[in-house]
Amino acid sequence: MPNCENRENCFFIGANTAGGFVSHIREIVCAMRKVYILKGGPGTGKSTFMRRLAEDMEALGYPAERYYCSSDSLSLDGIVFRDLGVAVVDGTPPHVWEASCPGAVEELIDLGAYWNSRMLAERVSEIRAHNEEKASLFSGVYKYLSVGKVLHSERQAILLRCSDADKADRAAERLIRRLGGGAGFSLMNRQITSIGMQGRTVLPTYERAATEHWVISDHRGLAGMMFENLLRYAEKSGLAVWISRDPMQEIEALFFPEKGVSVTLNAETADRVINTERFLCREALALERARLRFLTRLEKELFLRVEEAFSEIKRCHFALEGLYYPAMDFDRVAKRRTELLHTILALR
Repeated sequence: MPNCENRENCFFIGANTAGGFVSHIREIVCAMRKVYILKGGPGTGKSTFMRRLAEDMEALGYPAERYYCSSDSLSLDGIVFRDLGVAVVDGTPPHVWEASCPGAVEELIDLGAYWNSRMLAERVSEIRAHNEEKASLFSGVYKYLSVGKVLHSERQAILLRCSDADKADRAAERLIRRLGGGAGFSLMNRQITSIGMQGRTVLPTYERAATEHWVISDHRGLAGMMFENLLRYAEKSGLAVWISRDPMQEIEALFFPEKGVSVTLNAETADRVINTERFLCREALALERARLRFLTRLEKELFLRVEEAFSEIKRCHFALEGLYYPAMDFDRVAKRRTELLHTILALR
């Protein structure tokens, strides 16, 4: 689990999905006046650079939003000091980044300036082999998730035919009406789940930020429909919304920051439980039970394959880190971090 103890502003920077890697980095930093982009290979200290910078800035009274890697939930991919309008982000693949205002807004920090190229050149065949295997494994992950999406969509179509959509729609309308209106609709991707090298990880961010917790009790797979209904009525009511999606790119959590209300599938405490069972027609469901079980079993099997692939990705990743780490001059990296700290403070 990422180090989010006693912090509310922890998210994932993107997600591994049926459509490939989805990054939210541009949305996260779009309002920043300065963005520092870190470049460097695995094991060059990018995550540690950001973690220690965030800790140093918080010690000086500047809160940091932390954005973790969706494939390695223990590793930071970005930090944002929103009060200062400053962000520091990982700019290595798959975080494709084309600077829009280089120098004026974006600045590159190349940690490759602090490695021993000769040492790395001696291990080039190993580096290349691990990179190629890792890329192949990620390709497999996205293929598995893509097939899983087809199965999931078929299962959802069956469930919808067995449900009372109007009843679910009316329930969502009543719930959103209870919240009252907002200052204007906005939708922000604030990802709180990932599937990666540590398995499936869920951050408690929405739950910690909320003063009221709604939980969707869902044993069949109708939560996506209910989330969509809630989002649609939230837009009509002009509410600000944070959203998090699962690997199938379906909504799995919502947070209404103006109202302090979270809507999730699980929570330690639930002020309101939304039971999706009451929207199902049991007679129709009984006729489809065999097909639903078959599709569910196939989906679970595919996710087991995804987890196995990530286990191999983890092996490749740490092998690469083991090759780069000895070639780094971390004293110089630490000095560069201190220089950046003073640069950021000078922007106040």
